[in-house]
Amino acid sequence: MDNEKKEQKKKSESMRYSPRRKLLELKDILYENTDENNGITMKDILNKLQAVCGTMPDKKTVYTDLDVLEDYGMDIVRPHGRATEYRLIRGENELSCVEIKVLIDTVQASHFLTKKQADGIISKLRRLCSKHERKTLNHEVIIANHAKSDNRHILYTMDQIHVAIETNKQIRFQYYTYDMYKRKEYHHFGNEYRVSPFALIYHQGLYILVAIPAKDTRIRFYRIDRMENVVISHADRLHEEVFNEIDIDRFTSGTFGLRASEVRDVTLRCHKSLVDTIMDRFGADVPFTIVDEKYFEITVPAVMNSDFYGWLVSLGGRISIIAPKKARISFEMACRKNYRPYLFGANRKVFELFVD
Repeated sequence: MDNEKKEQKKKSESMRYSPRRKLLELKDILYENTDENNGITMKDILNKLQAVCGTMPDKKTVYTDLDVLEDYGMDIVRPHGRATEYRLIRGENELSCVEIKVLIDTVQASHFLTKKQADGIISKLRRLCSKHERKTLNHEVIIANHAKSDNRHILYTMDQIHVAIETNKQIRFQYYTYDMYKRKEYHHFGNEYRVSPFALIYHQGLYILVAIPAKDTRIRFYRIDRMENVVISHADRLHEEVFNEIDIDRFTSGTFGLRASEVRDVTLRCHKSLVDTIMDRFGADVPFTIVDEKYFEITVPAVMNSDFYGWLVSLGGRISIIAPKKARISFEMACRKNYRPYLFGANRKVFELFVD
């Protein structure tokens, strides 16, 4: 037994002193300690290699290793003139520090991840930067509505959905929402949903599954963070022809709340102060029709539901429904029923603007 331990120790030490190991350690040292603006001297390189390899390497072999890394494709700036340091320049195929900052902000803003999952991803992203660049990643970004999911299985759920889509299979799962006591309420009395998954949409910090139920032919939306016990079925997907007939970008651009309701084209008259709001909501390519010096009109797909009506109300009378007539009437009825305290007090003129 003692001989076996000695052999393992000897093998471990031989690997530690291996020239191949030294080459990999040198690569890590450059990534960890250098970037476009910060370098490392040969003396520090040798000391760090000694710390990880157990012996002081020969300087000439380090020069040879640097040549190998450059042949491999690494852009290493060597000392010249008064400069005494080596620097590694990240390639175009690698993430820059600015790009990593953007990804970190996106992860922080994602509602579908738990805090633990978000922290883990951010930690891995930070390790892609040098130790000097990591100091600049400690910026504080204020995220509005910074709520996090409590679903610890979200990444597994997403993986299962991707596999099901790629293999053309249905999925089964349970779906829940919360009651006012913050307890889970399972839909369908806890029975499984069985659907054909077709796409994932990233919408307002959440991932939404676009699917068609096995016993229906209408598009449905499901929040990924509200799905549990996702299982890939042996049954093939159904109703693919229904999904292929819709323009998913157009279908989702106006679906406030992403609920399965009828999508229709709606013409809206907007005040000029809403240009940025309209472009943020419907995209920069939405066509504007100028009415006069103060107003323009747009025609966009929208769902006649409370989310859409609430958005209209929130804009304080600067937008109104022009067509179709049915949509105007539907909105007026919703306002009278749901927004009466707001619209029929001192703000009656606001309501009149909405339904002119």
